[in-house]
Amino acid sequence: GLALITLGRSLRQQGGLWVSSEYSVEDCRAFFNQAAGYLDRAVDVFEGPVQEPIRLVEALSELGCTYRDRAKLAQGTADDPSKLAALTRTSGRRAIEDLERCRKLAEEYGFPVQYVDACEDLAETYFLLHDYDNASFWLDRAEVKVPDEYKFEEGRPPADIPEDECVEAFWLHMGKVELLRGNLAFDRGPEDDSIPARHKVLAETAKHYMLSVAYSETYSERAVALGATFRQMYDRFKSCTSEDLDYLRKEALPELSDKYAIDLSRLGRFFEDTLGLALEREP
Repeated sequence: GLALITLGRSLRQQGGLWVSSEYSVEDCRAFFNQAAGYLDRAVDVFEGPVQEPIRLVEALSELGCTYRDRAKLAQGTADDPSKLAALTRTSGRRAIEDLERCRKLAEEYGFPVQYVDACEDLAETYFLLHDYDNASFWLDRAEVKVPDEYKFEEGRPPADIPEDECVEAFWLHMGKVELLRGNLAFDRGPEDDSIPARHKVLAETAKHYMLSVAYSETYSERAVALGATFRQMYDRFKSCTSEDLDYLRKEALPELSDKYAIDLSRLGRFFEDTLGLALEREP
């Protein structure tokens, strides 16, 4: 069963490399199909001969993420709109089904980290399907399960938790939650095209991205999640006007840094480099 989970996870990660063109789209589809096959077998193992609930939750989590990632592949590569919609819906529904089961089992057996992870994965799946209300709902469910001592509040960082009592994965998952909140805020957009409305959305987006980086750095200074955060930030902010980018750099970020007592060293360097390049592209 453990070997099946490991095979499934490895093949899912290979399938995700379609983004960087390290494998062809056809190869990546095959990787996802193979991953799903191994993970289905893993679920059978941990539902039957090996009664280990934590492994069943792990297998269902990987299976749901495999179908979610397959939906991402469809979104990123399908050229027929009707085919794209069908592929995304089919894989998305299956992802939700497996992740819902994963979440319920994690709650039933008292696995809080896995519960938070499943809620965040559900939110990401609904976001992929452009169901922003459900995405926001599951982000709220994830966050409420994280103990307050792991959270940044206005004016103070997370509590100083003794090492032998610390569950560092909560910081990792809070980083993912805040990243998706930032994406949601930006993609929903302003109420109108006025400068105050645009700046309100930009400040809200920047707040969540700042918190995402802070949580990821608390988890590990070399956290892989930081790369995902910076890439997704750049993908959105590169479409902003030079005036809006200037507002972010000179007003929004310094104010947020003061409010949350967060060191913006790494985020500041990223913004200077990224926003500087974006500004240079302006005619």
